[in-house]
Amino acid sequence: MTIEIKHNQSFWEQGPQNAEEIHAAQQLQTGLYTIRKDTHIGITWEEHEQDTVFVLYLLDGEMQFQSSRETFILKKDDSALFTYEESAIHGISRTPAKLMLFSTSGSYQRVNETNACFEKLREVELKDVYTIGHSKRVSNLAMSIALQMDPSYDILTLGVAATFHDLGKYYTPIEILQKPGRLNAEEFSIIKQHPQASWQLLMESHGENIAEIALQHHERMDGSGYPRGLLGDAILMDARIVAVADVFDATTSRRSYNSPVSYEQALSVMEQERQLYDPDVLHALHVLVEEKRLSIQ
Repeated sequence: MTIEIKHNQSFWEQGPQNAEEIHAAQQLQTGLYTIRKDTHIGITWEEHEQDTVFVLYLLDGEMQFQSSRETFILKKDDSALFTYEESAIHGISRTPAKLMLFSTSGSYQRVNETNACFEKLREVELKDVYTIGHSKRVSNLAMSIALQMDPSYDILTLGVAATFHDLGKYYTPIEILQKPGRLNAEEFSIIKQHPQASWQLLMESHGENIAEIALQHHERMDGSGYPRGLLGDAILMDARIVAVADVFDATTSRRSYNSPVSYEQALSVMEQERQLYDPDVLHALHVLVEEKRLSIQ
C-alpha cells in the first residue's frame, strides 16, 4: 500500500507523466464534493479493485486521515494518491471542506451516495427537533466505546452505520416524530418500522454490512428487541455497540418524552437492565463515564 502526499501543490502538477499514464490506462472518474465539518468518509477497496487508484485533492478546508500505518492531515491545496490497502482508510473533515476525488473505478459514487443520505438525515432532523445532533453523537460515542474495547477496532464501518442508524425515520410521519409524550401501541408499531427502512436505504447506498448494523440497532441481547427479536451472538457486535450508544444518548438528551439525566444516572439505569446489552460494550461505556473521557458532542 502506498500513500503519496503532496503539500501545497497538486499531484497533477508534480507528477504529470504518472498522472497522465493513470488517466490514459484506466480513465479516471471524477467527483467534486462539499462536506460539512466532522463528516466521516472512507476509501475502501473491494477484492476485485486491488488495482484501483484514488487521488484526493483538497480545494478548501482541512481533513485528517487514518490508514493502518499512519495518520496524516491534508489542508487546502494538498493532495494524496492512494493505492491498495486491505483495511479502509478513514477520513474526517476538521473544518467544512471541498474536495476533488479521482478514482479509476466507480467507487467514488459512494461519496455521492453518502451525501444523499446526509440530505435525508437533515430532513429527519427538521421533522424531529429532538434528534438534531443525535446521529453525530451516537456515532462519536459508538466509536469511543469500540476503541475502549479494542484500540485496533475498525471504526469506519461502525461510524458510518451509527451515523445513519435512524435514516429510516425519513419515512416516519411527522406527527409521530413530534408527538409529545409516549406513543400508543399503533404509533409505536409504526416507529418500529424505521430500522427496516434504514436497511433498505443503506443497502442501496452503502451495502449489506452497514445496512445490517442499522437494521439491528434495536435488537437486545435477551431477545426482547426488534425487528427480528435476535438473541445474543446473533446480533452483530457493531449493532450491539450502536444499541448502547443510542440508548445512552437518548437518555442523556432532552426528548419529548423525557428530561435528560447525567451520564452517571444513565449508566446506572442501563446497568440495572444489563440483560439487554452486551456486557463488554456496557463495561467499556462504564470505563468512559467513570474516567470522564466521553466526548460525544
